[in-house]
Amino acid sequence: MNAEVPCRSNSPVMDPGSSSRNQTQPNSVWKFGETSGPTNGTFNEYKLVCTIKDDAHVTGTPRCYSEEFVIAGSDIYSQGQSGRFCGPGDSGSVVCDARGQVIGLLFGGQVPGRTTGYGLVMPIEDVFEDIKASSEGQIEDIRIASS
Repeated sequence: MNAEVPCRSNSPVMDPGSSSRNQTQPNSVWKFGETSGPTNGTFNEYKLVCTIKDDAHVTGTPRCYSEEFVIAGSDIYSQGQSGRFCGPGDSGSVVCDARGQVIGLLFGGQVPGRTTGYGLVMPIEDVFEDIKASSEGQIEDIRIASS
């Protein structure tokens, strides 16, 4: 895995100075997926450096390497998924921490061997930065409303 191309920003999520990228303690996270419904998982300090080969259709080669959160499934609120955090069709689900703050978007997962598998979550700051970059200056700021 090669991480030569930085894909980062320091944008706050909801609290000024906070960042989902800097979390290092195992925490409970939640999402509501299109196919798996509401599920709970454990966010931990492990991240995977990813390149998505499907992105190569745009430029011929992947342009960006990213660090994605690994979310392990839990038996709590995992409807019919045997403790899985996510399933096929859940990509794009918003993932929140126990305080209700958005930490990222689910974009994939794996089920190696006979495990419950794991989900891969892109930090929300990376999503915002990509939206701003793709807008060619038309979008300068993105916020998530809090209640």
